[in-house]
Amino acid sequence: MLLTRREAICGFGGGLALLSGSRALAEAAYPSRTIKMILPYPAGGTTDFLGRLVASP
Repeated sequence: MLLTRREAICGFGGGLALLSGSRALAEAAYPSRTIKMILPYPAGGTTDFLGRLVASP
């Protein structure tokens, strides 16, 4: 039995969808704990300001 290119691509895509769906269900919610963002620059500078903008929820 020969597969056409379209059938092969659809089968491969379907297999990937099944594999990726099962893994996503097994993972814990991200992030599971608090993330700390460390900026090695003094407070009050441009880098501090941008870091606070990025880190704000």
